[in-house]
Amino acid sequence: MTTNDNIAVIDLIKELNYDEPEKLNKWVTDKIRTKDDFSSRYSVKIKSNGRADARPEKFVVKQDARQFIDNLCILYPYKAFFGRGETKHFSAYHSLKNGAFRTDFVVKSQKLQNNLKSEKLRSEKALENLSIFFGALSKSNNIDITEVSLRSLMQESVGNEKIIDLSKSFQISAWNDLTELKDTLKNQGESSEIYQEIGEKMNELGDKSGAIDALNQATDIEPTNGVAWAIKAGIFKDMHEKSKTEQINALSRTEQFGFIAHPIDSEEHWMSECIEDAFSNTEQLQELFIEACFFALEYWPLWENLFYNDSKGNKKQNFKPNINTVDNCGVNISRDWLFYHFVILVTRKNFTPEREVIFINILHSFSDYDSEMGPIGSFLMSSFGVNWRSTLYFNTYLIDILSWFSPKDTKRALKSMIETFKNNSYISTESLAILSNSTIRYLVWDYLGKDEYTKLYLLCEEYEHQNLKKQKLKTICSMQLNSILTAIEPITNMMSAKRIPFMYECYLKENAIGDVDEHIKKALTNAKMHTATWSSFFNNELWTTTPFASDLPKDLLSLLFISPLIEVASGDSTKIGIETLSNFTDHRASLKVVVESLPDSLISYLIAAIHDKSLQNSDNKKLKLLFKRIEEIQQEIFDEDIYYEGL
Repeated sequence: MTTNDNIAVIDLIKELNYDEPEKLNKWVTDKIRTKDDFSSRYSVKIKSNGRADARPEKFVVKQDARQFIDNLCILYPYKAFFGRGETKHFSAYHSLKNGAFRTDFVVKSQKLQNNLKSEKLRSEKALENLSIFFGALSKSNNIDITEVSLRSLMQESVGNEKIIDLSKSFQISAWNDLTELKDTLKNQGESSEIYQEIGEKMNELGDKSGAIDALNQATDIEPTNGVAWAIKAGIFKDMHEKSKTEQINALSRTEQFGFIAHPIDSEEHWMSECIEDAFSNTEQLQELFIEACFFALEYWPLWENLFYNDSKGNKKQNFKPNINTVDNCGVNISRDWLFYHFVILVTRKNFTPEREVIFINILHSFSDYDSEMGPIGSFLMSSFGVNWRSTLYFNTYLIDILSWFSPKDTKRALKSMIETFKNNSYISTESLAILSNSTIRYLVWDYLGKDEYTKLYLLCEEYEHQNLKKQKLKTICSMQLNSILTAIEPITNMMSAKRIPFMYECYLKENAIGDVDEHIKKALTNAKMHTATWSSFFNNELWTTTPFASDLPKDLLSLLFISPLIEVASGDSTKIGIETLSNFTDHRASLKVVVESLPDSLISYLIAAIHDKSLQNSDNKKLKLLFKRIEEIQQEIFDEDIYYEGL
């Protein structure tokens, strides 16, 4: 459509002979309408015909816009090279005009060039290996892959002049799968599941942008495809981490390691745009990650038994733990992991009233949710595959989120957190750090009162003081314990090797041990020399306050157990030694700490050595009871190991 010297943008694009003119028109028109002064320079206002049912007119520009629009169409494939820039400025225009694009342009163009070459090489490599593979199989009738080397067959098919390269097996597999999936899509029509698989394969090949495009297609077709949303979330998480690194790099280019408030020359303008792009990109990726998480966690795949009843009879949806349990999905993303990172990154502005309800439902869906304790309760201590320190800090984020829209649940959660701090003295450092957090401090004050906060803080300070004492005690007694274990190590090694006759013979030969009894006696004598003064630790304040407590330093408990045990095995038992060992019998939790800490072969040897000693009947009775308790604990530990290996 033309008026005098004016022309519609879409018609001009067609005249310039570009394919997909409708898609290009949308982008070009947006740039002329919204960026810089392009609208006043090139656009032409067309009066409406006044009809209410009239279709919107085409966007019309002056004829002298031809070259500019041609340039925009040429720039379209490379728009990512120049970043987004400020809201009202077209970054490509300013970068090219100021000459500030060159360094960044080289890096980005090289990256694109490498990606394009990589796709070409993948196709060529896949074709080459397919030809060799087919050639090898066509020359053999029956191939037993437990007996025959496929590599040798493939090498024979090409001769010895060329060495075949099979190192790209994974990439070729992904590329072959991707080719098959695209063919399926072409023949069978669009499918959310096929687009999801295409996205997964493209991500495996390192094409995150292509993967996101395919996954967007999957979720557009089927918005409830939780697997596609989860894969998207995982990709956005990776991209977000990378963007944060780029953000730091952009800031490091400036002398102040920050924004340039008033850029002067073209280089400073370029650096300012790089910083703004980096921050904008990081923020956008975070938003995309959060959006994907909401959908992924809400529509997470279920087992065939859609529901189950928890320990309290509550009906819950039976979510699969990981999307890799879904057919045709090899991505390793667990629901726990995704929720953990979602909570860490979500902000107040990400929530709408609808999303608040969705969030509470997601929270309730986890198996550890306790309806009596509120939306977290025992769930508050779930680990999500991370260490317990990270879990504690995760809980503070979770409580902060609840405070935005659920006062009742916030109060319950705070009470649960306080009980955790009160009942776990060993986390005093983390407890104090969390209580010092301004958000948590004010929440406790507001919901539970200043007095409750003060009492809890003082209690955690006392725990911290006690833990420092324990650390000092541990440092001292661990030195003596290590000296004992080093001295008796020949016995430990020998007993471990003795379980396998061949290894035992090798051990004796390698260590030139002729007289085994003399070798053991020497090690036992050396170890006993290091046990001197072990009973002096009974005078320590921590011991006198809570003797044989299982939360005492394990090195202290191990020292006070192994020292008298070595004395008895050496034939030098003392009354205090026998009594100490006997007391361990009555303190099962502490005895288990010791049994788990010391080498099993060493304990077994010392017990066997004591059986050969002549002891008073009363001492024999006490020690036999101890040894029976140790045997029970060893079996319990073995059963626990088997159970957790099964999990």
